[in-house]
Order: sequence, then structure tokens, then C-alpha cells
Amino acid sequence: MIKAILACFVLIFTPFLFPPASHADEAPHGWRILSKINSVDVRGSAQADVVFTSLNLRTTDPDQPEVRFSCSEEFGLRVTLLMQPLSEGLQNGGRHVKAKPRFSRLMIEGREAERVRWVHVKEVRALQTATQKTAKMIYNAAVQGKTFTVKEPLKNDVLFDMPPMDAAFKRFAKQCGVTNGSS
Repeated sequence: MIKAILACFVLIFTPFLFPPASHADEAPHGWRILSKINSVDVRGSAQADVVFTSLNLRTTDPDQPEVRFSCSEEFGLRVTLLMQPLSEGLQNGGRHVKAKPRFSRLMIEGREAERVRWVHVKEVRALQTATQKTAKMIYNAAVQGKTFTVKEPLKNDVLFDMPPMDAAFKRFAKQCGVTNGSS
């Protein structure tokens, strides 16, 4: 359990290492892919440190709330949602954060609203899926071009309008064991 929570921090904050940038091969409002080796130092725990490779995919529009997919053998498919656009900056720069389990409403276009469990990092206004089911629901919404709304804990609804699938998204789909059917 501790490994999963610490991996959550890595999966949430690793993408901050590749902030929005202009790349000739990506659409201004599309997807960007990155493969990364992650290391989780489990100081003070009886559990061993964790090193794993993840494939990450994120939306590229700095003026919209951000969707980040992460895929690894160890943790499967995860989705991290940044509730505020990166162009607005982080509230506290990502320092001194606490991850707490929270329930909130997820409404995907064309489906009934569901109460789902998240890992909430209030300080940076981020939510990460706590279950594979929720991650797959959001992934399928991206594939189908559907919008979704999440009730940010202790705040208002946030609308996510993901860009259409592009070459980066399709590459992620083929390389991720969860989305390509190989796991």
C-alpha cells in the first residue's frame, strides 16, 4: 500500500519534469508522449525502494486543465488530472504536499455520473485515479472524443475537453500493455 501511495507521488509529479514546450512534431493542442524511469525512495518503510519504467502521455494545451496518462507494468494505467491550466502556475510549486484519498463525482459525456475514488493532492489541485476502472473510463472517453467533468474535492466542477487522438496518442495506445490488450 505504501508503495502505491509513493508511486502516486512519482506519477503525479514526474510529468512536471517535462513542462509545456513547443515541439515541431506535436500539435499545439494535442498529446505529448514520454518514456521515463522512475525511482521511489521508501525511506523509513519496511518496504524496498521501487524503480520502474513508465510511459506517459499528456495533453499539450497550457490554457486548459491537463490530462496525464501513465502506464507501467507495476501500476497499470493511471490518470492524473491537473484541475487548473499550467499557464496559471502551481499554487505552491509542488512542495510540501499531502496525498489524501477522496471520493468525487465523475461525469463522462453520454454516461451517468459515478462516484469514484481518487488520490487528491490539494496543494497542486491534482487528482489521480485510485482504480484501473476509473483510468480506463477516462482513457475510453479520450478514444471516443468525449468530454468529462470532475467535481474537484471541496471546489467546483472542472470540465476536461481532450484533444482528438493523434500520432502520440496512438503510439501510447500501442505501447501500453493495458491499452493494447497484452496484459
